[in-house]
Amino acid sequence: MTRRLRVSVVGLLLVALADAPARPAEAPERIIRYSDDTLTVRITHEPVRDVLDEIGRQTGAEIQGQLAEARDVSADFEAVPLSDALRRLLGNENFALVYGEKGRLKAVKLLGGSQVVSTSTGRATMMPTTTVPELSEEATATSLLDTPVTLLMGSRLARLLGRQSAPLREVVEVGLRSPDPAVRADTVRAVLQTIDKDPRLHKATADTVGTMDDTTLAHMLREVAGEHSGEVANLIASQTRNPVLRLKANVFIRAMPDQ
Repeated sequence: MTRRLRVSVVGLLLVALADAPARPAEAPERIIRYSDDTLTVRITHEPVRDVLDEIGRQTGAEIQGQLAEARDVSADFEAVPLSDALRRLLGNENFALVYGEKGRLKAVKLLGGSQVVSTSTGRATMMPTTTVPELSEEATATSLLDTPVTLLMGSRLARLLGRQSAPLREVVEVGLRSPDPAVRADTVRAVLQTIDKDPRLHKATADTVGTMDDTTLAHMLREVAGEHSGEVANLIASQTRNPVLRLKANVFIRAMPDQ
């Protein structure tokens, strides 16, 4: 299951100078600073691709793939973990972070378009199609993440969300971060049942998980489930009917340090 199960909405910052028309307008402050896997950003109406290229330049990571929509973005935040910062900047765009040895960021993969690599030198080359599997037009990543998940009536997850059905991305976002183990168990069960019932989602999940390296998947699981990642991996391994998910979950479990 990809990292793109979680969504943030970027708020646009409005600059009002109408009350001082005679004073020359000052150029808005522009800050994009990467440090210790966190990002500090203060920008106004900046092309989001330019922001990504600057992040790539500072981190040394490749920005792979294309944005589903070219647009401007405004943001103001300080020392936010990189994954959360990118969610704020990219909004509904799907992406994955790839880390190498010693936790060094190697790439930011945009999952909304064809596989084009933009490097810090400004050159672009095609990536092999196996790097991130492309979904058909019928089953785009966004539409799959919006797949409705039916929740068990009366379950703690349903009570927490306040309804009997919610988009897949919301179920994962809310459920796996819950401090209540019953809610986390409900979440894994509901998500796996949804994957098994939807052939598009089943295939997309197997294809995506199957082509990602174990380090990347482990990082994604920790980002989604936090301190509960080991528990969630055990739930997936014991309940899924998807052999690829079971294999990857067991790999994560075996790699966990002994408690």
